Amino acid sequence: MSGMGNQGAFEQAIGLFYDAAYDQSSEAWSAVGRQFMQILDAKGCLLQIADMRVGRSQLLATPGCEGLNMAAYAEHYVRHDLWAQMATPERGNRALLMHRLVTPDVWEHSEIYNDFVQPNSSFFWCLGAAIPLSDGQIGMLGVLRNKQDRHYSESEAAGLDTLLPHLRRSLQLTHHLRRLQLDLAHARASLNALSIGVVVCSPEGKVRIANRIAEEILQRGDGIVLDGLDTLTVNDPNQQHGLRRMISTAARRTGLEPNGAGNALRVGRSDGPPLKVLVAPLPEAQHAGLGGAGGAMILIDDPERNAAPAIEALKALFGLTTAEARLARRLAHGDSTAPEIAAEFSLSPQTIRTQMKSIHRKMDVSHQAEISAIISRLGVLGQ
Repeated sequence: MSGMGNQGAFEQAIGLFYDAAYDQSSEAWSAVGRQFMQILDAKGCLLQIADMRVGRSQLLATPGCEGLNMAAYAEHYVRHDLWAQMATPERGNRALLMHRLVTPDVWEHSEIYNDFVQPNSSFFWCLGAAIPLSDGQIGMLGVLRNKQDRHYSESEAAGLDTLLPHLRRSLQLTHHLRRLQLDLAHARASLNALSIGVVVCSPEGKVRIANRIAEEILQRGDGIVLDGLDTLTVNDPNQQHGLRRMISTAARRTGLEPNGAGNALRVGRSDGPPLKVLVAPLPEAQHAGLGGAGGAMILIDDPERNAAPAIEALKALFGLTTAEARLARRLAHGDSTAPEIAAEFSLSPQTIRTQMKSIHRKMDVSHQAEISAIISRLGVLGQ
């Protein structure tokens, strides 16, 4: 008999759900799968996040499925899985007796059963569930029994229903965390493409993210370094208080103020010319992908390296497009009118005005003079 009447097993399962959501390891999710197998007297379990629109699956746990080529399932067979096709959002968040949705004779003659399942296992019965997630993806649970076993019953489906709200929350959290990890990976890749050091830190100066060049500068330990708490520190004690104050002020500022963004300083080194450092508020739109709300961005220019073009610094700091960054630099060099700049750039005046509005919004400024003030600070990073 299954563990359906074992309240302790249900409580243990719920605890395992949340452990897996926060741990995010294959071992933790496998423990969830094994608990489902114990409760439901199953021979195998499949937990996945699938996008049926493209036929791809992220496998979370597959205990009991060791005889199957699950990598091939995730890349190919998931799109032919009749059970997965029945796990639609309209049937979401409730237990599904798959033999009611896909009759045994249809399952027995299906491609996935004959080409994928039958050669290597005896799985035939499935109690499943679909958990709709964001972006059209679906969390899927399949608890499996062999052909010679009895099929799942209504009472077992009802028992699974009591666990699904907790499984739904853990899968939603898992999906959210994985998306954040992907966003962060993209952000890191973009920062690593720059030829200046870029650091994102908390108001206290604790480093959250550093690109490849910044890590090299900090590891060198000459001029600007990390202390034992991963907090930015300069070797010159006379500059240390000023750096902390600039970071704190920039990180807690809700937007870029007319009198300038952050501040700049030169940090002396024992070997080589001084580092040029710009401290500025982290653009609000980047908080989620670069370490959470409230932070400062520090750009570090090592003159011994190839200086980053100011256009790249503007793009990294304010999220400008290449065209907007080019125009912002042009605006900082004088009081030319939109028609004059349009003629210079071979664009229409309306295009220039549209780009100017976007620049003002992204840099949180109202006048061209404010752009000039900010660009003048960025000037220390090279032209």
